[in-house]
Amino acid sequence: MIAGALLGKNVRPQMLNILATVAKQKRIRISERAHAGLAKGASRGVLAGPRLVVSHEKILTLDQEGCTVREIGDQMALARLGSSRSEGASPSAWRTHLGLTEF
Repeated sequence: MIAGALLGKNVRPQMLNILATVAKQKRIRISERAHAGLAKGASRGVLAGPRLVVSHEKILTLDQEGCTVREIGDQMALARLGSSRSEGASPSAWRTHLGLTEF
């Protein structure tokens, strides 16, 4: 028995069940705290994940050259604009937000 080798010879299956239950509850509490922290940050407008640095000048230059929103996203190595589920992620909303000239 592997658990017996790790925890000692006198470990009973009931004790292993108790330890497994305690570990499961600990994972649940950690997950709840993480979700609560993300929700709190989201309510304050803080985004989780790595920061994305975007050159607005380059976006405007590509727009003036006649590139589509998809082409701008591809050239800037951005995710497809408008593929997000959040509101306001449509190409026209991105163009308005970035101050681009044509829709």
